[in-house]
Amino acid sequence: MSWGDVARVSVLGRPTIDNMASMGRPVRRAVIELLVYLALHPEGASASRLTQVSGAADTLRDLLAHASGGEPGWYVVQRRHLFHLAVGDAADVDLWRVHEHLFRAACAFDAPTRITELKAACAEYKGPLADGAQFGWIAPHRERMDRLIAEARNQLAALDHSG
Repeated sequence: MSWGDVARVSVLGRPTIDNMASMGRPVRRAVIELLVYLALHPEGASASRLTQVSGAADTLRDLLAHASGGEPGWYVVQRRHLFHLAVGDAADVDLWRVHEHLFRAACAFDAPTRITELKAACAEYKGPLADGAQFGWIAPHRERMDRLIAEARNQLAALDHSG
């Protein structure tokens, strides 16, 4: 098995996977829903919490592998009855990068580092979480992400005026 390239996933704005169009067929709603749900739950999600998981998980594995040139088993994994998007070298998710930048900003000891990280988080934000998707569970997650970005922008404005 080979890793291929990193599967680049965006769930901020319209959910996409780089090179997704090269599959040549539309992606089912259940697959996109699973992708967004797993991006929101990097610690994993139990099959009982997911709908239509087996078929959607297989399709998502194939889609990520095709988009990145790797083997399907590397991208959506199941460990101890929890499904995960592979982290690290296999998957790169914009939502995870935003959270990482916000964490670094919160931990920064100096204003220039905080500003850099807040700007990076805001630059990663391409629009509402899973924009246009009508999943029954998405609204509170979307609202939380919008609040986090609004807070980051407010902090940036305050730091710009204080510096």
